Amino acid sequence: MLRRSPSPTAHAGERLVAEEGSLERSTNAEGLSTREAALVADLVELGQGHLFEDWPPGPHEGKQRLMAQLLQLERAYPGGLRAYIAHARMLLAQAHKGANPLAGWAPATPHPALHTVLRPLDADYLRFEAVGLREAAGLCFAVPAGGLGERLGFSGIKMALPAEITTGMSVLAVYTGYISALQRLLAERLGREVRLPLVIMTSADTHERTRELLDENCYFGLYPSQVCRLGGSVLRLDWFAPMAR
Repeated sequence: MLRRSPSPTAHAGERLVAEEGSLERSTNAEGLSTREAALVADLVELGQGHLFEDWPPGPHEGKQRLMAQLLQLERAYPGGLRAYIAHARMLLAQAHKGANPLAGWAPATPHPALHTVLRPLDADYLRFEAVGLREAAGLCFAVPAGGLGERLGFSGIKMALPAEITTGMSVLAVYTGYISALQRLLAERLGREVRLPLVIMTSADTHERTRELLDENCYFGLYPSQVCRLGGSVLRLDWFAPMAR
């Protein structure tokens, strides 16, 4: 059984104590803020004391780095790390039992009465196209762009990879080209300017390089105000793996 030192908020300098041999030494929580120490206490209570077993006493750069990561995850995951650990344990237990999350489900084709065959430029095709174009003015595009092209023998970001060898256009150039074409079509049909937002989800490895790619190519014809780079942090599996215990 784990217990905390007297205050549940564990002010700076307080040590968290684990009983019954799972953690025989303190987590050396000196130098932590009230919020950080409280998070450490929660994680110890949840059986994650191994994350802090080798902490040196007193303030330390490694402590600050780990706490920054933990606080980021606490904020980012719905319900915080407590919810993440509970969910991870549930998934691991299901996997250990060989449980199939799709058990009881069977794939099936739609009923023939619902089947629609669209042929380019026939009446149904044009009717559905008109419906789609009316809705398209409200579209927002999102592109995951957190990886590098190293496995493909490319040293840059994947968005800068050539999409084909005839023109050498990059992946991002082709993608934004489709957006620009749709904008022109919508402007023609609707009689007004249309700007479709583009969200590029980046990582710490690609955030600045994506900006450079956009700047060097004048945003590939899009307005800078309609392009958002979202992210900037690296999602590393080794942050989460220890909490699966």
